[in-house]
Amino acid sequence: MLLTGAVLTDVLTAVNLRLLAAAAALATLAAPLHAQDQLPEAPLPQEHASLLLPEYFPAPSSSAPDTGTSQATILPRYIPRKSGNTFAYFAGSLFSVRNLIEASLVASTPDLPKAPTQPQPPPVLDAISGPAYETALTNYGTAVTVWSEETENELRIRGRRAGVGLAVSESRNVLQNFILPLPFRINPRYQPANLESSFGVRMGHAIISPFVTQTRHGTHVPNIPKLGGTVGAAFAGQREYAHLFDAPELNTTSFLEKEIAFPLAGDIATNVARELLRSAVRGDLINLYSRGPAYWNHYYPLSVPGKFAVWMQTTYSPRHFISAGLIASIPKLYDQPDPPIQPPINSVQDELAYDQVLAIYGNNLLQWRHQTEESLRYTGRRAIGGFAESETQGFLQYAVLPSVLRQDGRFIPMGGGYNVFARIAHAGASIAVTRTNSGHRTVNASLLGGTVGAALIAQHVYYPQLNTPSLANNNVAGKTIGINLAADVILNTFHELCAPRYRAP
Repeated sequence: MLLTGAVLTDVLTAVNLRLLAAAAALATLAAPLHAQDQLPEAPLPQEHASLLLPEYFPAPSSSAPDTGTSQATILPRYIPRKSGNTFAYFAGSLFSVRNLIEASLVASTPDLPKAPTQPQPPPVLDAISGPAYETALTNYGTAVTVWSEETENELRIRGRRAGVGLAVSESRNVLQNFILPLPFRINPRYQPANLESSFGVRMGHAIISPFVTQTRHGTHVPNIPKLGGTVGAAFAGQREYAHLFDAPELNTTSFLEKEIAFPLAGDIATNVARELLRSAVRGDLINLYSRGPAYWNHYYPLSVPGKFAVWMQTTYSPRHFISAGLIASIPKLYDQPDPPIQPPINSVQDELAYDQVLAIYGNNLLQWRHQTEESLRYTGRRAIGGFAESETQGFLQYAVLPSVLRQDGRFIPMGGGYNVFARIAHAGASIAVTRTNSGHRTVNASLLGGTVGAALIAQHVYYPQLNTPSLANNNVAGKTIGINLAADVILNTFHELCAPRYRAP
């Protein structure tokens, strides 16, 4: 059974709901540093078009119409994009977290049958209790076989349904982000509202954007890529994918309607989140458009909401999942005991001896099940602890400590004009040195404090609460700190070498 509409509406956009909630909170923090962070307005040079948060702050266009309002304070009404850029945007949307969430929702929670209860051996095996226990074990074996088949069939059904959901979401991406935009010459991306507009106008713009967009010439037209892609993918899911994946229960009008309504609701929620975020970081947008991206020798600070926005962008980083996997490690699985082979039975003593072997096998099987289940549960608790530690580190490093200490928790690239060795050295040194809001160099207490603080919180709070005592020690904390600092050096190097080549004006 598909989840109810309320649940689907909430979870289909889970990848953006954290953004939506946090953006609403950030809107209340928008004032503190904006006034002091605003810089003189100036045209943005073309080489500065790469932005701090490109998903939410699209680059300005030289062809944007002149509205008489400074380009530093509003975003252009329309950003023309070439077909190559359209393909790049489409490629970036493949295999998104949202698509995986949609696949899991279509699959829904499997209705697994309850495992049969294993019979316990009697305290004493005799001519009566022995055969009775043997019969109970035989019936138990039959019940386990049926249970295994039912469980496997249920999981296969859920897997096929997940395949339908993923195929529908990926087909929607292909249609609305690549195939349909090209012939209709319509930009599939969300076009932000004018920052000078009232809050109500901007919210209305966010809500109507899935249905109305602009052509490459700026003319308002129905959002054919969005609507056509959503409807087309839904029909493909009902008519083709349900049959292809052998999920006939999805070949219904109800499934079709949900696959049209909920993605559009998700798009609206995403657009609203973007506008809330843009309101919260308005001062940072002004800085960005007047000065371009921040570099080591071309630095200006982020506001408090801007620092929280940087953290929000990292909350679904693959790094958190990798950290969880490393902390969890591979679960220890035990070999299932082999059932005994029945010997020839020629006497009551032979039967009682075989019953004794069966009793030992039953105890060993029960112990194996308990050990396997506990090993998997323990690995899961370790993974939760590792993920929580990594997320805590990001929250401290990018949001809390930079706001309190008035410094920058981001990696600030050196940019062009330096040789590659100097840039790599800068990437390594940045784990220890950063900029204050006033631009002075200082110890990177945000990164170091976030890394050490998260490890200590995990050691003394997360792991004891998760009942994983083997991780709640100084040795694990020290290794975690070392690995995270090494990971920061690697990521800084990657970001430095991939950063746009800054040239001083």
